[in-house]
Amino acid sequence: MRKNWYWECDNSAIPLYYLYDDLLKIANSVVEAYGCEALSQYGSLSYIHSTSKADVLTYMLRCPIAAARYDYINKIHRDIGSHFCSGGRLDEHDANLYKEEMFKLNNHTPHSPVPLVTGMRVRFALPVSYVAGGATLSSREFTVKRKGRIVQFIPDGHALLCVEINLRVRNFEVI
Repeated sequence: MRKNWYWECDNSAIPLYYLYDDLLKIANSVVEAYGCEALSQYGSLSYIHSTSKADVLTYMLRCPIAAARYDYINKIHRDIGSHFCSGGRLDEHDANLYKEEMFKLNNHTPHSPVPLVTGMRVRFALPVSYVAGGATLSSREFTVKRKGRIVQFIPDGHALLCVEINLRVRNFEVI
Protein backbone atom coordinates (compact mmCIF):
# COMPACT_ATOMS: atom_id res chain seq x y z
CA MET A 1 0.00 0.00 0.00
CA ARG A 2 2.77 2.43 0.85
CA LYS A 3 4.27 2.14 -2.63
CA ASN A 4 0.96 2.70 -4.38
CA TRP A 5 -1.30 5.24 -2.79
CA TYR A 6 -0.91 6.57 0.70
CA TRP A 7 1.15 9.25 2.35
CA GLU A 8 2.62 7.88 5.53
CA CYS A 9 1.79 10.79 7.84
CA ASP A 10 -1.57 11.88 6.48
CA ASN A 11 -3.04 8.54 5.54
CA SER A 12 -1.83 6.12 8.17
CA ALA A 13 -5.51 5.20 8.63
CA ILE A 14 -5.42 3.30 5.32
CA PRO A 15 -3.21 0.42 6.50
CA LEU A 16 -4.79 0.67 9.97
CA TYR A 17 -8.20 0.05 8.39
CA TYR A 18 -7.16 -2.74 6.03
CA LEU A 19 -5.03 -4.48 8.68
CA TYR A 20 -7.39 -3.67 11.57
CA ASP A 21 -8.34 -7.25 12.49
CA ASP A 22 -4.71 -8.42 12.63
CA LEU A 23 -3.58 -5.33 14.52
CA LEU A 24 -6.41 -5.71 17.03
CA LYS A 25 -5.32 -9.30 17.74
CA ILE A 26 -1.77 -8.06 18.34
CA ALA A 27 -3.03 -5.24 20.58
CA ASN A 28 -5.14 -7.68 22.61
CA SER A 29 -2.18 -10.04 23.04
CA VAL A 30 0.00 -7.14 24.27
CA VAL A 31 -2.72 -6.15 26.76
CA GLU A 32 -2.98 -9.75 28.00
CA ALA A 33 0.77 -10.09 28.42
CA TYR A 34 1.78 -6.62 29.66
CA GLY A 35 -1.35 -4.59 30.39
CA CYS A 36 -2.88 -1.55 28.66
CA GLU A 37 -0.01 0.71 29.67
CA ALA A 38 2.35 -1.19 27.37
CA LEU A 39 0.32 -0.37 24.23
CA SER A 40 1.84 3.10 23.93
CA GLN A 41 5.22 1.50 23.24
CA TYR A 42 3.90 -0.12 20.05
CA GLY A 43 2.95 2.72 17.70
CA SER A 44 -0.73 2.73 16.75
CA LEU A 45 -1.76 -0.31 18.81
CA SER A 46 -3.29 1.87 21.53
CA TYR A 47 -5.35 3.65 18.85
CA ILE A 48 -6.50 0.32 17.39
CA HIS A 49 -7.32 -1.04 20.85
CA SER A 50 -9.50 1.96 21.70
CA THR A 51 -11.12 2.61 18.29
CA SER A 52 -13.65 0.60 16.32
CA LYS A 53 -13.00 -0.45 12.73
CA ALA A 54 -15.95 1.72 11.65
CA ASP A 55 -14.32 4.78 13.26
CA VAL A 56 -11.01 4.02 11.52
CA LEU A 57 -12.92 3.79 8.22
CA THR A 58 -14.63 7.13 8.88
CA TYR A 59 -11.26 8.73 9.56
CA MET A 60 -9.72 7.13 6.45
CA LEU A 61 -12.54 8.38 4.22
CA ARG A 62 -11.78 11.99 5.16
CA CYS A 63 -8.96 11.76 2.62
CA PRO A 64 -10.49 12.32 -0.84
CA ILE A 65 -8.08 9.97 -2.63
CA ALA A 66 -8.58 7.18 -0.09
CA ALA A 67 -12.35 7.73 -0.29
CA ALA A 68 -12.30 7.53 -4.10
CA ARG A 69 -10.29 4.31 -4.10
CA TYR A 70 -12.48 2.78 -1.39
CA ASP A 71 -15.63 3.76 -3.28
CA TYR A 72 -14.26 2.45 -6.57
CA ILE A 73 -13.27 -0.92 -5.08
CA ASN A 74 -16.58 -1.29 -3.24
CA LYS A 75 -18.71 0.16 -6.08
CA ILE A 76 -20.09 2.96 -3.87
CA HIS A 77 -21.62 6.12 -5.33
CA ARG A 78 -20.95 8.77 -2.70
CA ASP A 79 -22.78 12.09 -2.38
CA ILE A 80 -19.75 14.36 -2.67
CA GLY A 81 -21.67 17.41 -1.51
CA SER A 82 -22.50 15.97 1.89
CA HIS A 83 -19.32 13.92 2.36
CA PHE A 84 -16.85 16.77 1.83
CA CYS A 85 -18.93 19.39 3.61
CA SER A 86 -17.74 20.88 6.88
CA GLY A 87 -19.43 23.67 8.77
CA GLY A 88 -22.13 23.86 6.12
CA ARG A 89 -19.61 24.57 3.33
CA LEU A 90 -18.37 22.26 0.60
CA ASP A 91 -14.60 21.77 0.62
CA GLU A 92 -14.02 22.36 -3.11
CA HIS A 93 -10.41 21.19 -3.00
CA ASP A 94 -11.26 17.79 -1.47
CA ALA A 95 -14.30 17.37 -3.73
CA ASN A 96 -12.16 18.06 -6.82
CA LEU A 97 -9.43 15.63 -5.67
CA TYR A 98 -12.11 12.96 -5.19
CA LYS A 99 -13.58 13.62 -8.65
CA GLU A 100 -10.15 13.53 -10.32
CA GLU A 101 -9.22 10.25 -8.65
CA MET A 102 -12.57 8.66 -9.56
CA PHE A 103 -12.10 9.80 -13.16
CA LYS A 104 -8.63 8.18 -13.27
CA LEU A 105 -9.94 4.95 -11.75
CA ASN A 106 -12.97 4.73 -14.04
CA ASN A 107 -10.88 5.41 -17.15
CA HIS A 108 -8.01 3.09 -16.34
CA THR A 109 -6.88 0.93 -19.25
CA PRO A 110 -5.75 -2.49 -18.05
CA HIS A 111 -2.41 -3.78 -19.26
CA SER A 112 -1.92 -7.14 -20.87
CA PRO A 113 -1.88 -9.96 -18.30
CA VAL A 114 0.87 -11.75 -20.27
CA PRO A 115 4.24 -10.36 -21.35
CA LEU A 116 4.40 -9.63 -25.05
CA VAL A 117 7.13 -11.58 -26.88
CA THR A 118 8.29 -11.64 -30.50
CA GLY A 119 5.91 -13.58 -32.73
CA MET A 120 2.74 -13.11 -30.65
CA ARG A 121 -0.31 -11.81 -32.46
CA VAL A 122 -2.46 -9.09 -30.89
CA ARG A 123 -5.81 -7.53 -31.76
CA PHE A 124 -6.54 -3.98 -30.60
CA ALA A 125 -10.06 -2.98 -29.58
CA LEU A 126 -9.89 0.06 -31.88
CA PRO A 127 -8.00 0.27 -35.20
CA VAL A 128 -4.51 1.79 -35.12
CA SER A 129 -3.68 4.24 -37.93
CA TYR A 130 -0.18 4.40 -39.45
CA VAL A 131 1.54 5.65 -42.59
CA ALA A 132 2.93 3.15 -45.14
CA GLY A 133 4.15 4.10 -48.60
CA GLY A 134 2.75 7.61 -48.29
CA ALA A 135 -0.77 6.35 -47.52
CA THR A 136 -2.52 6.38 -44.15
CA LEU A 137 -3.70 2.87 -43.30
CA SER A 138 -5.29 1.30 -40.25
CA SER A 139 -5.33 -2.16 -38.77
CA ARG A 140 -6.45 -3.92 -35.60
CA GLU A 141 -4.21 -7.00 -35.83
CA PHE A 142 -0.43 -6.93 -35.46
CA THR A 143 2.51 -9.25 -34.85
CA VAL A 144 4.73 -8.37 -31.89
CA LYS A 145 8.43 -7.66 -32.44
CA ARG A 146 10.44 -7.19 -29.28
CA LYS A 147 13.89 -5.60 -29.05
CA GLY A 148 14.88 -5.83 -25.38
CA ARG A 149 12.41 -3.65 -23.50
CA ILE A 150 11.09 -2.00 -26.68
CA VAL A 151 7.89 -3.53 -28.06
CA GLN A 152 7.05 -2.85 -31.70
CA PHE A 153 4.15 -4.02 -33.82
CA ILE A 154 4.21 -5.26 -37.41
CA PRO A 155 0.91 -4.64 -39.19
CA ASP A 156 -0.51 -7.35 -41.46
CA GLY A 157 0.89 -7.09 -44.99
CA HIS A 158 3.96 -5.00 -44.03
CA ALA A 159 6.74 -7.35 -42.88
CA LEU A 160 9.36 -4.60 -42.61
CA LEU A 161 7.23 -1.81 -41.14
CA CYS A 162 7.21 -1.45 -37.35
CA VAL A 163 4.56 0.70 -35.70
CA GLU A 164 5.00 2.17 -32.22
CA ILE A 165 1.81 1.97 -30.17
CA ASN A 166 1.22 3.40 -26.69
CA LEU A 167 -0.08 0.34 -24.84
CA ARG A 168 -1.18 2.41 -21.84
CA VAL A 169 -4.07 3.93 -23.77
CA ARG A 170 -5.09 0.93 -25.89
CA ASN A 171 -7.06 -2.17 -25.00
CA PHE A 172 -5.93 -5.30 -26.79
CA GLU A 173 -6.07 -9.06 -26.62
CA VAL A 174 -3.55 -11.72 -27.54
CA ILE A 175 -4.84 -13.86 -30.43
